[in-house]
Amino acid sequence: MRQRISRVLLCVVAVTCIAVLTGCAAKSPEEKVAEIRSQYTVRLNTWAPRDPEPMVDEGMGDPMSEDGAEGAVAEVAEAAAEESAAMAEGDESTEESAEEMAADTGPQTRAIFFDLIVRFDGLESLPGITVDITHADAFQKEKGQYHYWLDTPGMVKSDTRQIDFELEDVEFIDGDVFSVALRTPVAPEERGDYREFADVAP
Repeated sequence: MRQRISRVLLCVVAVTCIAVLTGCAAKSPEEKVAEIRSQYTVRLNTWAPRDPEPMVDEGMGDPMSEDGAEGAVAEVAEAAAEESAAMAEGDESTEESAEEMAADTGPQTRAIFFDLIVRFDGLESLPGITVDITHADAFQKEKGQYHYWLDTPGMVKSDTRQIDFELEDVEFIDGDVFSVALRTPVAPEERGDYREFADVAP
């Protein structure tokens, strides 16, 4: 009787193992990537717009040289003349200044700095993952979406990394906000937009 029970148990275990192995073998490369990708978590630590680089007036030259000094004096005199002319114009000049200030607060092409915390809780990691970045205005109305590839080679179970990068050429205005997420699952028809899936596609 005991031998029969043992044989039955062995058969059940064998069938279960075969089913598991068959299921694993049947997974496509994209499905395997999706499974591994689900073992990552991404958290946005902070973001900030980068200030535009200051314009350098190459015409001034070296301020210590004779030509540079003469140029600086000429520029000071020109600025003083312009200021006097502006004061004489009165209200018209004030209106123009207000318009210039309004233009300065409008949309500007900026680089946006992001700082993320990435954690992996699996056994076999990916060389990198693609995160989704959402750009919204001050009223939470979406203005744009971006995909960004993060290099994550060699991560092991429970590994946590701090990763920062800059997203270039973003039309930014004061009050805009950004969020970052690791989208999972990714619909099969959209996987071509994600590098980790595209790299294993047939």
